[in-house]
Parts: sequence; structure tokens; C-alpha cells
Amino acid sequence: MHLHFDHSYVVTSQTPCLLKVILMHCIQQCKGDGGDSYIADGFNAATKIRQTDPRAFHLLTTIDVGFRDVGAEGKCGKFDLYYKAPTISTDKKGNLSEIRFSQFARDTIPDMSLSATQDLYDALMLFNKTLYAPDMLVTYKMNEGDILCVDNRRVLHGRKGYMPTPENARYLEGIFYQWDEARSRARVLRQEHGF
Repeated sequence: MHLHFDHSYVVTSQTPCLLKVILMHCIQQCKGDGGDSYIADGFNAATKIRQTDPRAFHLLTTIDVGFRDVGAEGKCGKFDLYYKAPTISTDKKGNLSEIRFSQFARDTIPDMSLSATQDLYDALMLFNKTLYAPDMLVTYKMNEGDILCVDNRRVLHGRKGYMPTPENARYLEGIFYQWDEARSRARVLRQEHGF
């Protein structure tokens, strides 16, 4: 599974805290080769591109890319989630504020010339290549009981392939929450337990 962000098709600019933190709890880890997790800091990769290829950085911060998830789920029924945003977002001061990158949720890019589309794809490939550079990528195999906690709009995550069988499965349980909730809980714990 390629490096990606979860829920890139969800609107967060109007609700800036939504789906910011992801916890992934390893319930069962496959045995043998494969199933290793990897993470990369999207802000670090974006900073590197900003310094080494300003044109690619400009494309990644100015061209909206569509993200879509279509399907059906239990009692919720059918859904068609869609959102467009630049791959790299900055605030009014030019500071990095959010990354949206998901190869399997990325939609087509309409209303662009062939050459503009090629330029954007080249910039996306550069971003992808930068994320997978040895100095950017952290690879590890989670043990049962491990919990990975990351900022879902900054740190991309993925995993190496593996051959699942009934006896050799990999199962992670994930949950999303807002930074406001995490900060609130930390304050309460400090007050109640003195740390």
C-alpha cells in the first residue's frame, strides 16, 4: 500500500481540526516477510521540493487535485465523497499547513491542457520520489500491541505487501480524532496526575 493520507476526499478547510490525528493499533501482525509499515514526513518532503524545485512546488501548491471515494457501507448506504485541494497547502504566511496525497483516492484532473497535466504529473512524481528517498522514509514492522500515532495531514503512512492467509493475517484497528481532543485530554491528565 503506497504512502498516503487517509480521507483526502473529506473537506477540512472549513473544519480545520477534522481527522487530524490517526491512531493505528496493531492487533495482529503477519508472520514472515512483508507487512512492514512505513511513514514519511510530508512537510519535510515539501520543504525539500520548495528548496530544490520551486516550479514543482508552485504547481503542487496552486493546482487543485480531486480525491474521491465511492461505495456503500452498512446502514449508511451509498456514498460519493469528493474534494479538490492542492497537494501541498500553505497558510497566508507561506507556512506549510496540510498535505493531501493518495494515489488510490486521486481522481482525474479535468480542464487542463495535456502539457499542464504532464507538468503536474511530473511534480506529483517528484513528490512521491522525494517521500520514498532513504533519508525521508522510516520503515518498521509493528508488533502486536504497538500503536502508531501520526498527524494525518502531515505524516503519510503505508505498508509493504504480504501474503495473507487465515493463519497469517495482519489486522490494525484505526481511529481518528481532532487535535483539540488530544490537547484537552493531555491537560486533564496533567491536572489529575501531575504529569
